[in-house]
Formats: sequence, C-alpha cells, structure tokens
Amino acid sequence: MRAPSDTLPLATPPSDARTLPHQPATPTDRRVLDAIVELCDGAVAACAPGPVHDGVAAVAQRLREPLRVAIAGRVNAGKSTLANALLGAPVAPTAAGECTCAVTWYRYGDQDSAAVVLRDGGRLPLALNADRTLPTELPVPWEAVDRLEVELCSSALRDITLIDTPGVSSLSDDTSDRAAELLSARSRHAARAADALAYVVTRHVHEDDQAVIEAFGQQTHGLRTSAANCVVLLNKADKLADAGEDPFEISARLLERALMELGPAVAAVEPVIGLLAETSACGLLDESAALTLRELAALPAEQRSRLGRRLGAADDDQRRVLQRLDRYGLRRCVDAAADGHGGAGELTRLCEELSGIHGLRQVLLQRFAARAHVLKADSALAALRALLADAGPDERRVLSGLLRDAAEELALAPEGCDLRVIALLREVTGGRVELPDERRDDVARWVIAASAGERVGLPPGATPADVRTAALTLASSWRAYGNDPRRDSDQQHAAHVMAAAYALAVQASGA
Repeated sequence: MRAPSDTLPLATPPSDARTLPHQPATPTDRRVLDAIVELCDGAVAACAPGPVHDGVAAVAQRLREPLRVAIAGRVNAGKSTLANALLGAPVAPTAAGECTCAVTWYRYGDQDSAAVVLRDGGRLPLALNADRTLPTELPVPWEAVDRLEVELCSSALRDITLIDTPGVSSLSDDTSDRAAELLSARSRHAARAADALAYVVTRHVHEDDQAVIEAFGQQTHGLRTSAANCVVLLNKADKLADAGEDPFEISARLLERALMELGPAVAAVEPVIGLLAETSACGLLDESAALTLRELAALPAEQRSRLGRRLGAADDDQRRVLQRLDRYGLRRCVDAAADGHGGAGELTRLCEELSGIHGLRQVLLQRFAARAHVLKADSALAALRALLADAGPDERRVLSGLLRDAAEELALAPEGCDLRVIALLREVTGGRVELPDERRDDVARWVIAASAGERVGLPPGATPADVRTAALTLASSWRAYGNDPRRDSDQQHAAHVMAAAYALAVQASGA
C-alpha cells in the first residue's frame, strides 16, 4: 500500500471491484491437470470402497475445481471484512455471532444460495437476507456445524474459491478453552483443504501467528505453506495513525520487520485497510454518505480537525459514515471533499486507493490464480502421498503407481520444474537444506516472481535476450556451486534443481 498522491486519479475510471480478471490455463497446463485427473479416476476404479477410495476421489474433484484460498488469522483481525472486499458484496457477517464461528466456503454459482453442512454429513438450507448477507444466527448450534457453503453469482469466484475461517485464538476473555481449541482446530482443518493461504495480522506478526503459519505448513494431510502459496496481510494499517505518525511510514517499517521474521515462508506481506476495502468494493459509500462528508467538509477547520474523535451520538448520518470509514478514512474523505472532490464515485476511488486492496488482488491473481495449475497439482500430490499412510497393501500398490505415473507426466512439463523448486523452497525454509543467504533468496525469488525477468533478477519488462543471458549466468553459477566437493548431497540436489530451472528459462526465452 503506497501513500496516495495529492491529486486524486479522477480521470481514471473506477475498477470493477467485483471482478477478478480470468486467468486461463495454457494448453500445456490443462493437459497436465487433465492427465493427473485421469490417473486419479483410474485409481478410484481400482481401489476398494473405503477411506483411500474416497480420498483419491476427493483429490480428483479438487483438481476440477477453482483454486482454493483460505483466509485465516486471529479473532478480530478483519478476515470477514477482507473476504467481503474480495467478493464485492458484504455477504460475510463481521459482527460477533454464530456465523462467525463457522468455516464458510464461497463458491461461484448461477444464483445466490447458502447451506449449512452438518458434522454428521447432513445439509440444511440457509436463507440469505434481503441485502445478500448471511444471517447472524444459525438454525442449529454452531458446534454441530462443519461448514457453511455459499454460492454467489459473482465473477470474483470464477477462478477462486474463498474459505473464510474462524479466529485461531479465543473468542473473548470468557470463552472456554474448549471452544477456542475447537475453533482453532476447524480453522486449521479448513486451511488444509485449501491450495493457498492468506493469513491476516494486525499491527505486527505475533509469536503465535508465526506458530500458526508454521503449523499449517507442518500438517500431514494438507496445505504446506511457503512463499509459493502463503501471503500475510497486515490489516488495519490506519490504526497506526493514532500515534500521530503517518500510517504508511509505520507500515513500511513493520513490513520490513515482518519480512525479516518470516523470510521465504511467505510470498509477500501486504498492508491493507480492510474497512476501506470493503466500503469501496461493496459500494457502501453512496451519494447520501457523500453529502454528509461534504457537510462535514464545510465545517470550520478547527472542528474538522476533531472529526472522528467524538461525533454527535444523535447524528445517525455521521455515525453511519464513521462506521464505514473509521477515523483515518473519514479525515481523508473530508479533506478530499473540502478540495472539491466530494462525489460518491470520487470518494469511493480514494477509499480503494487508500485501502491497499489492489496489492492483495495482484497477489491473488499473479501469484496464486495465474499459477493455479501448479498449486493444485502440488496440493493433489501431497494429499495422495498422505493417503499412503492409511492404505492397505493393494491400495498402496495402486497409489504408488499413481504417484509414479504422475511424476512421469510432470517430468517434461514446466509444472514439473516449478513443483521441484517449490519443494526445494520448503526444504530450505524448514532448515532441512542449508544454503547461503544469496542462494536461498535465489530459490525464493523463482517461486515468488510473477514474470520470467523477475525470476532471473531483472526488472519487469526485460527483453527475452536479457532474460536468456541472466538465466545462462545463473544456471552456470548453480552448476559450479553443486560441483564444489565441499557441498553435501542436499546442497548438490538443490544446485541440480535450480540449474535445471534456469535452463528451462533459457529455453522459454526463445532467443
């Protein structure tokens, strides 16, 4: 999130906050995914009915679905607010209630609908409110609920399924340890069902936040986090302004520290102001609110400087505006209105720019959705390996053959290279492979970068010839590193993986 310029981008049409541009898979991507699905279908037919049969069938179904992104974090971190901003509709309840205790899956559908999935496998219909929001209360006790499933006719969900999770710490001071433990367990289980993780923190990364992110990555049956599939969101950045400093400057310092603490465990740490993101994306700043802001802008400067500290309790219009903007957003919008930019559309664009939602969408699109085929294949192969632990001799033989055939399908495809680098990064992040800092950064950059030029350390827009030259240099450097007799077998393997990756970049450059 960068500090907005003094001049509002009034000539720029507002982006469609409800739309995440479609990122189609290439024919090669589609061929590889289809091949793995076909292999899974064959394994399902060969397995006797039981947990392994059902597990392989679930993997096949998962590959047919859009990328799953879980939103997790501590209680009151603003997860549901950010989910609403991404959905472009205030569907998720943000006030405390039974619905906030349930894991909620948001999928694309031809019409809006919702259902309660019970822990015993049953389903109950759940009516959305007239304003398209979920009700605050459930028809059954939340302890009996496995998850809520919501289908929305929203283009934001064509390529991504969002999984909104309960908080991973206690709901309140008087919440029982058992309830807190149950909520945390459900959040972890939901994240394990995802292909990528967006973890929300406020102010800074706590020790238990780091522990939760690491715990997600250590789960046997699911999401293994690394820079390939995990982003941390520093939410409520506007609250940092209370100390009298610029929130953007404070955010920059906190981001630098968070990146040092988390290192290659995450793709990025993005600062966001979830409330302003929700207000702009969901169209909550209407002309009535804009009129209220213009009226506030007409106040004497001394009164305007105190806005947000204590608005009149009897003024419902001002209270509603404060609820949608909070103090920082209110002050910035009033200042914009005082400068003659007080229309609802102008103020909505300002809120969008202040919120940092653009950076979050870029991560979801360029680093997650655009590489969905790789992340889904990685999740599928991890799930298949996990099934081996519970398989009998016959099923183990089938699963081993499935994994071997999948490896052969990926061997000559770009996805195979990407998966090997992702696996290497996890080994490096987990301390199982020791590399010098510059080598470790090299591995992380390959996984995180959105373009071929950035993968080889060049700025965006680098020419194919420049990419080829840089890739050749890096491939040669890694080969020399691996050929050094002082390297152990893990370091030699790392060198082989990275040299092969850069050789593939040379081929792809086409020069």
